[in-house]
Amino acid sequence: MSLSRLFLTLLAIGIFSLNVTAQSLLNKTVTVEVKQRPLSEVLKLISRQGNFYFSYISTILPQDSIVTVNARQKTVRQVLDVLFNGDYQYKESGNYIILLKKAGQSYFQVSGVVMDVRTGQRLPNVSVYERQQLISTLTNNDGYFRLRLRDKSPTAAISISKDLYTDTTLLIPANHDQDVQVSIRPATYQLKIVEVTSHQVEKTWLGRMMLSSRQRMQSLNIGGFLADKPYQLSLAPGLGTHGRMGAQVVNKFSFNILGGYAAGVDGVEIAGAFNIVKKDMRYLQIAGLLNMVGGKTKGVQIAGFHNNVLDSMFGVQIAGVSNITRGNQRGVQIAGALETVQQNMTGVQLAGLLVVTEGNANGWQISGAAAYAKKNMEGVQFGSLWNHVGGNMGGVQLSGGISTIKGNLKGVQFDLLAGIIEGNANGWVISGGVNYIGKDQYGVMVSPVGSITKGTGNGAQISSFLHINGGMKGLQTTGGGNITLGNQSGIQVAGVTNFVKGNVRGLQVSSALNYSKDTLQGLQVGGILNYARCMKGFQIGLVNIADTSTGYSLGLLNIVRKGYFKTSLYSTEVLPFNVAVKSGTKKLYSMLLLGFNPDESRKAISFGYGMGHVFTLNEKLSIAAEVTGQNVFWSNWKYDTQLYRFQSSLQLRLAKWVTVFAGPSLVINVHGDISDVPGLQVRVPGKPYSSFKWDDDASSWFGWQAGISLF
Repeated sequence: MSLSRLFLTLLAIGIFSLNVTAQSLLNKTVTVEVKQRPLSEVLKLISRQGNFYFSYISTILPQDSIVTVNARQKTVRQVLDVLFNGDYQYKESGNYIILLKKAGQSYFQVSGVVMDVRTGQRLPNVSVYERQQLISTLTNNDGYFRLRLRDKSPTAAISISKDLYTDTTLLIPANHDQDVQVSIRPATYQLKIVEVTSHQVEKTWLGRMMLSSRQRMQSLNIGGFLADKPYQLSLAPGLGTHGRMGAQVVNKFSFNILGGYAAGVDGVEIAGAFNIVKKDMRYLQIAGLLNMVGGKTKGVQIAGFHNNVLDSMFGVQIAGVSNITRGNQRGVQIAGALETVQQNMTGVQLAGLLVVTEGNANGWQISGAAAYAKKNMEGVQFGSLWNHVGGNMGGVQLSGGISTIKGNLKGVQFDLLAGIIEGNANGWVISGGVNYIGKDQYGVMVSPVGSITKGTGNGAQISSFLHINGGMKGLQTTGGGNITLGNQSGIQVAGVTNFVKGNVRGLQVSSALNYSKDTLQGLQVGGILNYARCMKGFQIGLVNIADTSTGYSLGLLNIVRKGYFKTSLYSTEVLPFNVAVKSGTKKLYSMLLLGFNPDESRKAISFGYGMGHVFTLNEKLSIAAEVTGQNVFWSNWKYDTQLYRFQSSLQLRLAKWVTVFAGPSLVINVHGDISDVPGLQVRVPGKPYSSFKWDDDASSWFGWQAGISLF
């Protein structure tokens, strides 16, 4: 008896009860009415009614044969005779009935050699098998084989198969041992288009480790032969109810104590260590260590260590360490460490360390360390350290470290360190560190450190340090600097500087510098300096600079290179010597004022600022309207008065660089009672100052100014 048959016999006897009944088991009365049911099911029905068990060698009993029985109140012996047509004998032992095949219905042996028909060379590793009995062997190095077959029919069909050779079938008579010699012919192959429905588990690393070389060779030889059976029971691959042909059988139920190797599963497969299925698996597969399926999997796969599907997976994969699907995945993957789908994934991937999809991902990717989608991602991607999408991302990307997208983003990207998008970003991009967008940005981007957008920013960009853009349309605010290498349209707010290499349409606000290399159409508000090459708006700052201006500049110093610039020397009723530097445009220019009186009796010095506008009458004549404010310090800086002058003057251009002017003014003194200044003698037109008192906090009078302007 072979090792597998001995093991199954001992297993069957070991689970039987030891209770002994007083009545003969074969004489017990039972009722059996079944139609087109498997023999194994009918035997179970009889044993339950009789309260006993059957014992038999599974390889000699056709358990999967279909039978019909209609027996009412018949003895067990009578029913068995109907089932087996008298081909079996029955023995009672304790509480079980042993089924034995009668003499003349046992076994015969076929042996022989297999040779190449052309060369006459004996061929090793040729599969020799009988399809009905699922008994097979491989030729040895000398081409020799031996088969032990049941003599259940007058003839037996022996099949001979080897890779790269044509399959051969040999009909031989049964009932006696015999030797045969078989010659097979090398196959001639014509290339044709075929659809690959499964992969070869035998060629994988796990397959080479778990399967013997003889098993792998036989699978290669007779891969096209498949059989369906209701169940399989095995200790290890090749040691089970189907023997060495187990790899060619599709089982509805398979129980493998150590491990199993089957063609397919169409029901349930359970193993203490591992399950290896060459083709498809449906419904449920459970293993203590690992499951491997060469074809499609539809259902649930559970393994303590690893699940591996070489084609597509539709359902749920759960593994203690890793799940790998080489085709498409639709459903749920859960693993303690690694999830890998080598094509497209639709559903949920959850792993403690790494989630990888080599194709498109549609659903959820959740990992304790990194989540990776080589192509497009639609849904939610979460990796505590790193997220990566090789194509476009639509949905939400969350990372405790860095997220990268090779294509476009439509949705939300949130990272604690950095977000990198090489295409367009449409939505929210939020980072605890920096953000990078390779093309255009649409929506809101928040980065405490800074961001870089190679294209145009459309929407809002917020950071505490720096923004760099190819262009900007919307709001850009930072505590440091905004740098736009193209055009700016909207609002720029910076703690230090705003720099635009192109045009500005909107508002620039900073504490130090606003810069527009081309045209400004809007407002620049800067603490120190504003610059626009072509200013068509408004500038407010300490210093405003433009090449050309059709707008307005308001600052301590306004410089327009192709604008209005004058240096005026003049006298007033208060101070005989004054200098004013005027810069800007005729529409609005600024004035820096310096005046003094060297006379000891009326000694004074003044500093001031003003603004003015020129009304052009013709090429020679114009009228200037100005408002100034100045501090006048009298008698060696001890006394101070503030004078505000509203003045106009008629200007006559004598030459290209020379203009004379004169005109009246309204003077208002604020906080300036200087009547008690020692030795001060100031005459106001029409009245000597000696009899004039500034008794109030504010006094006014009409004054004058006259002088000459250069440049």
